[in-house]
Amino acid sequence: MRTTDAPGRRRSGRVATAVALAGVVSVGALALSACGGPTAATESTEAMTVTPVRGELVLEFDEGLSAEGDSMERIQSSGTATLRIGVSTAGGGFLERVEGRSGYAVRTPAFTATGKTPAAVLVIKPRGADQLSPGTRPVRWGIDMMLDEEQGDAPADNGDNLLQRGLFDHQAQIKLQIDHDVPSCRVRGSEGEALVVAETAVERGAWYRLACQLRGDELSLTVGLPGRPAPQRWSVPASVGSIEFRRSEPVAIGGKVDRRGNIQPRDTDQFNGLLDNVYLDISS
Repeated sequence: MRTTDAPGRRRSGRVATAVALAGVVSVGALALSACGGPTAATESTEAMTVTPVRGELVLEFDEGLSAEGDSMERIQSSGTATLRIGVSTAGGGFLERVEGRSGYAVRTPAFTATGKTPAAVLVIKPRGADQLSPGTRPVRWGIDMMLDEEQGDAPADNGDNLLQRGLFDHQAQIKLQIDHDVPSCRVRGSEGEALVVAETAVERGAWYRLACQLRGDELSLTVGLPGRPAPQRWSVPASVGSIEFRRSEPVAIGGKVDRRGNIQPRDTDQFNGLLDNVYLDISS
């Protein structure tokens, strides 16, 4: 894994109780409270306000040393935290800088059902103090993404992880993922875990803006088409306590890595498509 230092600059697991539906075109939203019982999510629709991406971690992919069409190896964050950013690869996978929705975006490896699974994941670690561990503070994280038209299930690639810190069985986790075209957010803290799942699938080949937010005792998921009104929003109760990460725990963008930042070739959860405007924002 190659890494680069990104000085901070201020600029303007799926849970086993998920509902399975025949054909899987939509999934009901559930939460797991500290006592383990499923709770139905609430849904609302409101006008979309496009705000500048901001936070401790901000990846817009419009800065850096990679030219369009080149493999991305050196990436900068324009967030406020000082971070070490690298790319972990396996099976011949790589990240490519391409034209995006606005400016540049990242092209991740395409899905393949045979042979080795190509994988490439952005790996972010704090440099110095850990500014990416929310504790009990509100936290929001999100991404603009476009799923490839060709998707599928393979033994080593049966999910699409977007942003994740902590693994399913770790003491703390925040996660944004897509399963069978359906977005979801998961958190785990000292007092329990919560999961909110969209009730509608996204369309392949179209840009979406996905956002998770944990504020107070509520976890919400917003799914919108950038530049268009009326995103969909779902929320669930989320009394999860404090979310404290080990400083060595990396943030992974586009797939799954272990604590050392290495891709597990047999379980990559590689996202297949385009990514842009990644952020992680913790309220002080």
